[in-house]
Amino acid sequence: MSVATVYNNLKMFMEAGMVRELTYGDSSSRFDANVSDHYHVICQQCGKIEDFSYPSLRDVELHAEQATGFKITGLRMELHGFCKSCREKQH
Repeated sequence: MSVATVYNNLKMFMEAGMVRELTYGDSSSRFDANVSDHYHVICQQCGKIEDFSYPSLRDVELHAEQATGFKITGLRMELHGFCKSCREKQH
């Protein structure tokens, strides 16, 4: 299977709302099949990403709308740290 086929299929999944693309400052992308509202914890050493749930941050979105005049259409929260495996390797 070619890389182009993989990315074409990922694009179709995104358009169908089955996958979300997570982009980062280094121009890399990851794809998340969990399209429910959730947040991410990212390991600063190995790059592992884990999902976690937390109550809605709708009040933050409303405050941002009031403070800026923007209409907020989405939110992405990421927490950064060191996963258990990387911390164990350091000791």
